[in-house]
Amino acid sequence: MKNSNIILSTLYWKDDVSPEYGDRPQEIINNQIVRSADFIIAIFGEKIGSDTGKFRSGTIEEINEIIKKSSKKVFVYFSNKPIDRNKIYEVSENLQEIEKFKNEYGNYGIYDSYNDDREFKEKIKKQLNKLVLYIMDNDYNNQYKEKENNQKMYKLLKRMKNKSYFHILLFFSIVFIKIVSIIDTIPETYKGFIYLLICFCNCYIFFMIHFVHD
Repeated sequence: MKNSNIILSTLYWKDDVSPEYGDRPQEIINNQIVRSADFIIAIFGEKIGSDTGKFRSGTIEEINEIIKKSSKKVFVYFSNKPIDRNKIYEVSENLQEIEKFKNEYGNYGIYDSYNDDREFKEKIKKQLNKLVLYIMDNDYNNQYKEKENNQKMYKLLKRMKNKSYFHILLFFSIVFIKIVSIIDTIPETYKGFIYLLICFCNCYIFFMIHFVHD
């Protein structure tokens, strides 16, 4: 998308699924492209699709896969384009299945429809622009939260480091006090002053570490 630094790439099973053996065809498609997709666009025209063994069509299974197993977005569109009269009998059963699914989906979600390719292009373009704005907003919020968390972690580590310095200082202060106390040549008045000065320094450092934040 222009001016967004976001690239949207399409994935379509006929073009992007590699040959694989050992599972249901639709499950292979789900594993290779559906579950890794950021969102899906489902379009129903004249045909419902092929039964997958679990759902009436692969498209319906993919919609359920995204809705029930993730919080990703699903955009469902139904075509109202005119149908060739020669095809009506051929697709009538499919159209009934599509209408049935449309009613089922409408009970839990919102779908859209279009009358021609131009209208579909306009609608999908508008929807994708909204999606890009949503992604950019989420990305900005995530970056802001990450920066905020990094700052909090930095402050925490800094305080832990300062506390370590304080404990080292306290240890040497106690050792120094012990040494001063056993030196007889230092007058008791001076000893008291030295003790008071050491206590003051330790209290000041303790206050700065615990009560003053960056």
